Amino acid sequence: MKHTPLIPSLAALAITALVLGPAAPAWAAKPGGGGGKGGSGQTQPAPSPAPVPTVSGTLFATNTHAAALADHWNRSLHDLAIAGDQLYSSWGSYDDNIGPIALNSHSLTTGAQTHHLTVNGEELDALRVYGGSVYTGDVDPKVGWTSNAGFAGNAGGAWAYAAATPFIHVFDVAVAGSEIFLAGSIVNPDPAVYGKAPYLAAIKKSSDGGKTWTIAKTRSSAVGSNDFDRYYWLAVIGGKVYASATVVDQNGIRNKVLDVYSRGSWSTVTLPTSVAAGIHDAHTVVAFGTKIVGKSINNSVFVYDTAAKGKPSTQSATLGTVRGVISDFYVDGSTIYALVRASGTTTDDTLYSSKDGVSWAPVMNIDIPVPNWFHTWHNGEITSEMRGAASSVAVKDGVFYFGTNMGTLYRATR
Repeated sequence: MKHTPLIPSLAALAITALVLGPAAPAWAAKPGGGGGKGGSGQTQPAPSPAPVPTVSGTLFATNTHAAALADHWNRSLHDLAIAGDQLYSSWGSYDDNIGPIALNSHSLTTGAQTHHLTVNGEELDALRVYGGSVYTGDVDPKVGWTSNAGFAGNAGGAWAYAAATPFIHVFDVAVAGSEIFLAGSIVNPDPAVYGKAPYLAAIKKSSDGGKTWTIAKTRSSAVGSNDFDRYYWLAVIGGKVYASATVVDQNGIRNKVLDVYSRGSWSTVTLPTSVAAGIHDAHTVVAFGTKIVGKSINNSVFVYDTAAKGKPSTQSATLGTVRGVISDFYVDGSTIYALVRASGTTTDDTLYSSKDGVSWAPVMNIDIPVPNWFHTWHNGEITSEMRGAASSVAVKDGVFYFGTNMGTLYRATR
């Protein structure tokens, strides 16, 4: 079962706001620029930015298991991953307690669907690719909270589900060297060791391919309920594993600590904001070069550079003036993409790109001819609405692939 974490207050976001847009040419910023010999001596206005092209997506394939559901949120494709010639998509909702969830992929060449396995859980979220293999956590297993659960992956060449250790939730999977890490929450197995909290935000580690597991790291809130103490995401950069637990201290203030695993031991980095701990969808956090890039509040991006020297810092990059919500990131070589779903009066989703995670520019507006997204709650009332259709993105060889709220896959080129 899902919960909606509290959004950190604006006062907690002591971050650098970088409003994006095309930079003015150097001459426009100089007094008398453009004057020169025979010039007017007056500052010339910067040229207007080129209009953002609107590209129509073409139906490429359908995740038949997701598309068969009635509710738009439940059949929305949360994340996409490309490995070899296959495009993988995740879906489900542990808010609405659906499932089991079929894991499917589609051929980039033909669009043909392959069903790999069915996970006895309610949702699959982040799809992580390590060494050419795909991994995804069983977000809400349909077993008892002290029963074994785990993740699905194809590291051995064939898809399999590994359930060898108890979890309430498994939100993310990471691989660093020969070790596998699972992030989520567990029932406290030993109060004498882990304190009196009934539930723990926990990371478990396996050194034998997922056969046996040990508890590698735990955290718990100092006050209030521990029901939602969780590690929601993991990022691997330079062989190190980064994570941030959604817990609060004795004053009820959200955690600002980044936990870092390297060569068998853990260390901590205290960040100036609590944004990292407030991210609760694993697919909206990615490793990009030396940086951790994730979804922040409003229409901004959380950026933390693990290679920065001196005092830790974070930045927030605002994606222009488009109204919408960042729904997905995708890293393609030296470029990172952010998909912003339309809302309000806009009808097209917008794709942005960046070379550093901080300076972003719009690539295209995406026109996908499917109905607007809406989420119908159990009693039939519409609780939220967004006009955008695209929910996830992947890129390969200049072709853009978009998952939609209808369980369908579209592709587009510029």
